[in-house]
Order: sequence, then C-alpha cells, then structure tokens
Amino acid sequence: MSHFPRPRTRQAVVALATALSLAWPSVQPLWAANHPNSRVASTHVLDLTANVDWDYDAAPPTQAGGTTVLTKEVLRDQILREVARSVFLMTEGRHRIGTVYLYKNGRFGKNVDVQIINKSDRSYASAAKWQQSEGSSYNFLAMDNRPENLRNYARVIAHELGHYVYGFADEYREEGKALSTSDPGGPSGVDFTRNTIMNNHENFTRLSLADDYLGSLADNNTAQARVYATDRTNLRGGSHWEMLTRDPANDPAEAKGFHGGDRVWFEAFKDFAAPTKVSQLTRYFGVLCDPQLVQSHCGTGDASKDQVVPSADRLSTLADYNAQLFAKSGGSLTADAVDGTPGSAFESFKVVFVDSPAETRSLAVRQTAASTRLAVTARAAATSASVARHAIVIDRSLPSATFEQAREAAVALLQLAESGSQWAVVVSPGTGSSPLQSLKPIDTDRSALVASLEALTRVDGRFDAAAALAQARSEVAKNRADVDTARIELFTGQGTTVAKELGTDLRQSRTAVNAIGLRLPAGSSATTTPGGVSLDALAETTGGVSYSARDAEQAIKKILRAERKASGEVFSLLATTGWDSLAAGATQQTALTVTSHDQVISAHWNFDPTDKDRLSFRLITPAGTFSTLSAASNLSEGYALIEIDNSSGLHNGAARAETRTSGAVSNSVGLDVQTESPVQLSADVEGGMLSDNREPVLRAQFSGQAPVAKARVVATVYRVSDGVAVLSDLVLADDGKGVDARADDGRYAISLKGLLPAGDYTVEVHAETTADSVFQPNQIFAVGTVVPVRPVGAGLVRVEEADLTLDAGATGVLAASSGDSGSGSASGGSSGSSGGCTSVAGQHDAGLLLLLLSGLTGLWLRRRRPAPSRGRD
Repeated sequence: MSHFPRPRTRQAVVALATALSLAWPSVQPLWAANHPNSRVASTHVLDLTANVDWDYDAAPPTQAGGTTVLTKEVLRDQILREVARSVFLMTEGRHRIGTVYLYKNGRFGKNVDVQIINKSDRSYASAAKWQQSEGSSYNFLAMDNRPENLRNYARVIAHELGHYVYGFADEYREEGKALSTSDPGGPSGVDFTRNTIMNNHENFTRLSLADDYLGSLADNNTAQARVYATDRTNLRGGSHWEMLTRDPANDPAEAKGFHGGDRVWFEAFKDFAAPTKVSQLTRYFGVLCDPQLVQSHCGTGDASKDQVVPSADRLSTLADYNAQLFAKSGGSLTADAVDGTPGSAFESFKVVFVDSPAETRSLAVRQTAASTRLAVTARAAATSASVARHAIVIDRSLPSATFEQAREAAVALLQLAESGSQWAVVVSPGTGSSPLQSLKPIDTDRSALVASLEALTRVDGRFDAAAALAQARSEVAKNRADVDTARIELFTGQGTTVAKELGTDLRQSRTAVNAIGLRLPAGSSATTTPGGVSLDALAETTGGVSYSARDAEQAIKKILRAERKASGEVFSLLATTGWDSLAAGATQQTALTVTSHDQVISAHWNFDPTDKDRLSFRLITPAGTFSTLSAASNLSEGYALIEIDNSSGLHNGAARAETRTSGAVSNSVGLDVQTESPVQLSADVEGGMLSDNREPVLRAQFSGQAPVAKARVVATVYRVSDGVAVLSDLVLADDGKGVDARADDGRYAISLKGLLPAGDYTVEVHAETTADSVFQPNQIFAVGTVVPVRPVGAGLVRVEEADLTLDAGATGVLAASSGDSGSGSASGGSSGSSGGCTSVAGQHDAGLLLLLLSGLTGLWLRRRRPAPSRGRD
C-alpha cells in the first residue's frame, strides 16, 4: 500500500505516549485457522480457504522435485478440483467443496484451512480445528524429494482435511513405533490397517464403517478405534461413519481428550443413518489392484496386518478405475462431471484467486457503484484484488467516559484506514433508520466519516446489538464481490453479551467481527442478552478477534492488531525496545540474531517528529552497515524504516540496530525489529472462566512449515490494571506430561492452576531455539513415511502475547485477598531464564510504547507497500 495513513496530531501522539508509560508488552496476534471465508455455505457445502507459498500471478514455479509447472489451471483443475472429488466420495456426497478462496505468497500463514507448500516434507494437520483458534493443514508437494502425483497429492489434502475438519484419527500402521498408552491417537507398529483414505490415500477413497471393526481386539487396534470406540473392551463403535453421525457430547473420554471438545457435528450427518457395510456405500467403487505389484490389501501379500479388499471390488486397469471415479463423482463411465453439474462433486465448486489483480469493472457496474457511493478509485478498481469493507459499530449507551474512549478509538481507526478501503458507521441507540454514515471510500470521504464520529454524543437507552450488527452487515454487503473482505469493528463495554445466532448469521455472510470491550466504571453494567454469548464467542464464531481494553489508548492498539491479522500479514518480532528519553551523543545498540529462517529484516523506529533532526539510525549485520532509509519512511511523521533482504542468507548471525542522537531527545523513541518468516509463535489460554470451567492452561504453538520441537519457551504474566509483572520465568513444556498432550509436537504448555486470583492479565511468551531444536514433521496426523527431523539452529527468537481473564469461583483460580482487586502474586511459577527477552534492561516500560506509537503513525496498516529498497547504502 503506497498511501501513508494520516496520523493523529503530533500533540495527540505525544500525549498518548505519556499516558502509556505503564503499558505492558504488545506483540502480534494469534495466527490461527479461523478465516472468516471458511464456512458451511449450506448443509452440504463447505467453503475453504487456502494459500500457496509462491506468486501465482508471476511466472509459475515447477513442482518441487519434478517438472510440472504449477499454473493457476493446475492448481484449480488438477489439485483443488480433485480435493473436491475426494471429499465428496469419502462423505457419500453429504459434503461438497464449494468456493475455495486461494491466496498467494503464503498470505494469512496458518490462518487458512489448506496450505499448499512447494517443498519436500511430510504433510500433516491439526485435528478437529475447523473454525477454531488454532491449527491448519500443511500439504507438501513432494515427499522424500520426489514429486507427488497430483491426483494423489489432492488425496493427501483430503486425508488431512479428514483430520482437520472432521477430527478423524488415522487407520494406518507406523512401522517401528511403539504403542503409547498416553497417546492413543498416534498410529503404531501394531496397528491393523483399514481400507480407507485415512490409511492410504493413494489406494482408497472411502471412510471406515462399523463392519470394519467386527474382529477381535487385536484386529481392531487402530488409532481411530483407540480414540473413538465406545466399546472399550473390543474397540468397537468408533469407525469414521459411526463418529461422524454421533453427537460429540457422546464421544468417549479418549476422543474428547483427542479433539479437545472442538469436533463439529455437522448438520449433514445429523439424523443420517450411518452406513455400516461397504455394500451400503453409494460412492464407493472398489480399488485399483495392480497385478504387477505385491499389495496386501489386494490379496497378493501378507494380509496378517492389513485389511483385504474383496476380490469383487478389485479393479485391474486404470481405465476401469477412472471410469468408476468419474461415474461416482456425478459424471458417467465415459466422461467426468463438469463444474456446476447438479448432484455432482462439482455442483458448487469454484476457485477464487483472491490476490490476482481485478479486472476493471464495467461501466454499468461503476455507475451503480457511484450512485451508492461505493465506487473505489479507478486505480484501485484496476489493480486491487479486493476491497476491504468495514462498518464501525459504537455503543452510544456506554457511560460518558467510556463512550468518549470508544469514540476516540474509532476516530483513530478511521484516521489510519488504508487507501482503497470503504467504511460505514453504525450507532446504537441509533439516529434513525439509516446508519450514521453509509459505506464510503476512505480516499474521498475520510473527513466526513471522522467528522460524523467527532460530533457524535452519548445517549441514554439500550444498546441493540442485533439491530446494529444487522445494519452493519447490510452496509458491507452492498455490491460486494467474492474477493472483497467484510469486517465489523465493534466498540462496546466489557461483559456485553449478544444472541448466539448473530455470530452464526455473520459467519454465513463471511463478515468477521473484531470486538473491543472497554472497561466500565464501578457501578456500571454491560448490556446483556438472556442466554447470550460473550464478545469473545461472537468474534470467534465469525472469524474475527476480541480484546478487552481499559481505555482508548489500549483500544486503539488492539483494534490495530486485529486489523493486521485480518489483512493476512505474516511476520514476527525479533526485538522490541524503547527509551523515555535519550541524551545528546548517545548510541543505543539493540542486539538480535538473524537466522536463515528470517527472509526480510526490517527495523522500525517511532519517535516524536520534533526530534527527527537529532536522531539517526543504522542496521548492522555481518554483511555490513545499512543506514539508507526505505522510501516508506516519513521522518516528518515520526517514522523511520530500514529494510534488508536476507533471502541469500548474507545477514545471518549476530546483528544490531543502532539508535543515535546528535542532541538531547526528551521524548519517547521506540524500536521494533521484525522478520518476514514462516516460523511463527502463537499463544492462547484455555479455562479459568465460569464459561470454560477447566483449570487455566497457557499453550503456545511454535512452528514453521513443521513444528519446532525442543525449544526454550517461557512466559511472563502482567496484571492489566497497572502493568506489573506478577508471574515470571514460567517454563512451558513440550514433553507429553501433565497438561501437554504430546511430546515434541511444537505445542508447549503450562498450567496456571492456583497461581493467580480472578482478574484480567496479559501473558507475554518468548520462544528461542537452542542447538537441540529441530523441525519435527512426523506428527500423528502426518501422511507418508517417517522423514528425518531437521535442525533449526540456535538463536531464532519469537515473541507473542495472549489475553487472560480469570473468573472468581472458576476451577484453578485463587480467591482474591482483601483489597486484591485482581492482582496476582509474584511468587509461584517455574524457575528458569527469561528465555530470550529482547527488551533492554531498565527500559522495559518505555519500550512497550512501541506498538501503539507504530500504529498511530500507520505502521501496522501500511504493509501493502511497493517493493522496498531493502537497505541500499
């Protein structure tokens, strides 16, 4: 994005910095597979999101290890269309793939359902994380440096969707792996395979049935049965079809532990009589049995450990196999079904290349858009892949001081809005039947939008969330194209609840809600709906995010964070620090380590514009000293950027960012060093609330395109009310013990049970690799043979934070002492080092001004900029 958003006045920024002198650490949001475009479009149709790790609009690459050119046509017709076929066949046509929203260059990172990765590795997925706040599927186009057959690769993806969407466990045998009593969902060397796609995606298209598990306990021994069987003595009652049609509430304890309560019971499988025999399947057609190969399932080998395909179901030629494949997908024995054929696998199928340049709209469409003030600029219409549509919703019934904070945060959001976006403003209690501002282009109507908010006053009455959100949804839906995003930015009070169906309706319309719940003064109460859900639940359901905020400054910071996430950015922090003031002639050096996993290194400085002539900046790496500022810098608005390309690895090793002064600087200066990298850290907290009455557990996921195992991960807990660190040096484990489910899967955890009283907290997590850290591709949900782990290398640092609310009376929450008011005790927790904290000692509080100041000068909303100069000096 080339437009530099208009900041608040310099005086406002300085005042804001002063107000935030006790702010706590602020880093990037949780990256998760809960994209708002992923949805159940209708009872039998699933819309998915996906990305590729290359630019599909540039010269397409060849497949890793092979010669196939990965054009858009190949992506659509040979991969994603075949995924649609496989899902249709394995679910008996109960589910079809509808629209696949496909992003390029790894946009949204893990926050998509399907990652198509042009590298060699072992594909894997998270279990039962469809529309949940963690997980994705990782699908590699080569295995053991051999290119995948693309039809088989599509089935790899379907297999992984079996884990990710439905929560299936595997039915293959992992040779040489011992059976773990603590990890029943992991395949082992004693497992007896089944003729299903969750065993071998190359040979089988169906799911398991009750009749597949009529044998003895030993014969029924698969990961699927160990997890889902209701007859624990004989491991029966746990086939794929039996669990698909069963309410997850009736799953055995082993299954609930496996999917963490996240398994979805889809409407397509409710009140549906599960087939129990192969003969009852309408989409099964047999198996290709090559007479030249020894295949246990085809009766030509040792069948003592593999289920055998009946001879009547064996097809001997590829032509027969393809004919049946076409016919069972909705076509005929002589022709495959074409897209749009009713009743076929492709009835609703299409691929939207979201990031491709959009065609200029027709004159009639432009005239219609102009008449409703929806037209984007000619430049945007010709070059932008999508239009971001926003509606701000403000609760006017908030107490006076809280309303002012909500309005201030909303104004700042409009002032920082990116070029080409469109915005509406809806208020409740309302000003009539129309919105305060209908949807308008920010480029031409920013002043009018801001003025309408600045003139807005609070009123007595009741916040009608249902009416306000419906009106906002209507605004962002006007003339919306498939590629356009739609978001509602909701500002209300902490504790607000809304009707549950609002979230479901908004998800159906692909409209995410980013909610900010502002703290209410003592004696005030939020607007609640009987039987309603929290702002967190509303945001989660829609594919948005929700944050609590104590004041306007924090609300601005967090809504900008939500905007970053929603725009699909994928980058991490290497270091963050800052200074309240700097003496004349000072040189501050901030150390960092650059690794081969850090593709672009960028140092961002934020400062008061009056100090611009007294400050200078350098980024020093093993490749040299870089002081040339990027064209995106704007010293007059207090922002400097130095950016270098590390694709060649020339900058690997010890590095530092230098901040120098030629005269005294009495105002705050913030520094943030980022990396564009697939290696990410995410954090989340479960439990500790009356609505989620489990013991509070902090979890962090450290991964690139495979989980990072054997890293050092530690956390610090800060009290929201005053920013004081109440717990530190908490070491998160990935050893498969206690609250950690499995060893070495890149998921680190620690229980917070009995450590904190009720209250609001922010948790900062630091992860750092050591000499022992490895990428671990051999997950229990992986496809293919075991592959070697790869060393990560020491010194890779990532930082993340999560919000934590603990309710009085919830499991594992301490009773507050007299006058405690939600404070925690500094005692307790694990011992250990800080695990790679990069804030400068003695300057922590000043450094924490960074994220907000960056946001106010447009840093977080400026990522779609032209190609950087990359540090030419």
